[in-house]
Amino acid sequence: QKVEASFRNEKGLASVEEQQQQLNASLMRPQKKRSFFFQWWMLQKRELLMLRRNIDETMVGIFNSAFLGFIIGALFLDIRNKTDSDGSGLAKETVNYQLSFVFIITLTAAMLSFEFVPMLINERVVFLNERAEGLYGTVPYMLTKMLTRLTLGAIMMVIITAISYFMGGFEVEHFA
Repeated sequence: QKVEASFRNEKGLASVEEQQQQLNASLMRPQKKRSFFFQWWMLQKRELLMLRRNIDETMVGIFNSAFLGFIIGALFLDIRNKTDSDGSGLAKETVNYQLSFVFIITLTAAMLSFEFVPMLINERVVFLNERAEGLYGTVPYMLTKMLTRLTLGAIMMVIITAISYFMGGFEVEHFA
């Protein structure tokens, strides 16, 4: 064994312990600090790539939004014509139903925001390891998650609101 170790050292090959020490020293080397914008841009590219790879998950969210829109729309199905049948303009029941509609849509938006909390909990270990390695900071990571998930949530809320609004028979002139 001594002969093999001396032979390796004469040839320029390091022992296992020396290789381990070199590896540890290279890992402990301070890495170049990247700018905030660069960190955010790399994280945003990764998040969009993950959304593209998990397109099924995104499509399920969109179909769930459409289904929820139809359920809310069924609750308020043509409610405007049912409450304002006497032609008196804005009836008290109509205002109550409109406020109920706004409340349910707002409540749905709030509940949809909780959909992404388990994702943050599941990615916590990866985030802590990558942050410890100096790849990015907390602010770019959270900004990326917020922007991506807010955009998806806004798309889902537009789907829910559009379907249920028109099913409820509310005035279409507001959109023209």
